[in-house]
Amino acid sequence: MKRKLLNIGMWVSILCFTLSIIPNTHALPASLKPVQGTGKMELFEIHDRIYIAVFDEIHLNDDVMSRFGSNIFKLDSLYETFIVANTDTGDILYKYVGRSSIILDSTQYATEGILKLSSKEDTVLLENLENFQMYFFKEKEFSKVKPTLTLKVDVEHPLDILELNELFGAWDNQNGNITDSIVIITDDYTPNKHKPGLYKVTIEATDLSNNKSTYTYNVWVQDRKPPVVEPLEVIMVGYKEKIDINSLLEQVQATDNYTEELELSIDDENYIGSEHIVGQYFVDIMVDDYNGNAIIVRQDIYVIDNIAPIISGDAQYSIDVEDPFDLEEIIANMSVTDEIDKGTIEVYIKSTDFKKNQTGLFTVIVAAKDKFGNEAIKEVVIEVLDNTPPEFFIKIPAINLDASNIHDAHQLLGLIENLLTINYTEIEITKNDYQGNETKPGVYVVTLSANTGTEWIQIQTQIRVNETLPNQTDITSNSVQSIWLIIGVSLTAIAIFAVASILIIKRRKSIRLK
Repeated sequence: MKRKLLNIGMWVSILCFTLSIIPNTHALPASLKPVQGTGKMELFEIHDRIYIAVFDEIHLNDDVMSRFGSNIFKLDSLYETFIVANTDTGDILYKYVGRSSIILDSTQYATEGILKLSSKEDTVLLENLENFQMYFFKEKEFSKVKPTLTLKVDVEHPLDILELNELFGAWDNQNGNITDSIVIITDDYTPNKHKPGLYKVTIEATDLSNNKSTYTYNVWVQDRKPPVVEPLEVIMVGYKEKIDINSLLEQVQATDNYTEELELSIDDENYIGSEHIVGQYFVDIMVDDYNGNAIIVRQDIYVIDNIAPIISGDAQYSIDVEDPFDLEEIIANMSVTDEIDKGTIEVYIKSTDFKKNQTGLFTVIVAAKDKFGNEAIKEVVIEVLDNTPPEFFIKIPAINLDASNIHDAHQLLGLIENLLTINYTEIEITKNDYQGNETKPGVYVVTLSANTGTEWIQIQTQIRVNETLPNQTDITSNSVQSIWLIIGVSLTAIAIFAVASILIIKRRKSIRLK
């Protein structure tokens, strides 16, 4: 019984059993009836307890009980837990849980200090009580019900009808707690407890005088679980396209624990009117199971720029193999436009097989990418031609020059003409790599243009500049000249010294003769 009450209490807290309950404004569902004696005993309700009071005292001891005298009382209550506890320590001296009446007998207390408590199930003698209290513990609250009461249960976890009836107690002014007399008269709930709806149950209680009371309450079987919707994938749609948001309802996959045919509708959206504007939008879809359970799921829609930009510019080039050509010229001649990306979009070379100084057809792939990553490509064809006819050249021997022997253009032209075996009406130097490098050892090309009388031809030769070697003859001559100079100077000095010496000697002799 206790397990069932706890179970019911749990379900009551879950199932909102509070529709038609009224506050407890009536007399307590508990009573004290004298069986023997004239002692005064009363009931006092304090918080979650209903105390047994003697002479208005709930703290009982030998003095109070001695004055109370020899009495026998019958105790009844809808609160089915009765306790006798030590006032000072709180220790429980006696505990009874049940619906039977309790007989409180104090006839032996004055002589033997014994308080006798009897129920249908047992009898207990309490001795040496000292300071103590007696009370009914209110494990749950009881209130009179209104004429209409509705209990709510979950269609997935419906309670048994007996568990529902455990929520009710029956109280009689003479017989006290007659909850055990409650029987079911009609039950529309049990055969339909797995089907949402409102069903009636009628119960009846009978006292010992065969007085009967009936009560009808409703049981509302509820589907409290909302439908389950599969996660919606994000929709990407190009700004050039458009989707019908009503078609999104067909893509929603939803299930329900009870309802098979669910109602789907659009609850809110901000997509219509912005179909061609890049951005993020939503459509809120409501899924209803017709049982008061509705869930709203959001379908995200991204309007994206999936259109590549347009590259404009020359797609065909025809050049001569001798022409200087850089692929950057192709990029410089390209322009890019985009409907959405209004910023600067760079053109770049994606691939190419172009080779300089080679003839043939070559392909250059240029590309441009907008800020959304859309890439456009354009193919450019380069035709490389050789438009220059061959030329004839006359070979002449290379000319060897010393680095110290510099020739200007006129002298150089004279040297070249002396090496030619053919006389030309006109001849001139058109390219002179020697000029500016006259003192630098190396080989330099000199190109000339000559007129044969009927046509102009080109002549090419090489100028080899050799390093200047020291002149051995010059070195020896200079050395000899230096020696003869030294000898001449020495002889002159000797002659001067000798003449000076003779003059000095003659002068001395002359002085002596005088």
